[in-house]
Amino acid sequence: MLNHLFHMGHASDADRWLAPADMPAHFRPEHLGRASARFDESQLMHWQKEALQRMSTAEIRALAGLR
Repeated sequence: MLNHLFHMGHASDADRWLAPADMPAHFRPEHLGRASARFDESQLMHWQKEALQRMSTAEIRALAGLR
């Protein structure tokens, strides 16, 4: 979710998945778009897939409520 929000309406110099701690280093106010940010479900799904691919099995099980 964070990567989706970070890239929505902002042309980052890093067009890839970023850890939350790395986002401030790639944020540039001058790269903010003038148009209203537009929600795109396919982009949300893309960033969610990227996040899941980086999670461990234990993290995914915890997210799903499994032990």
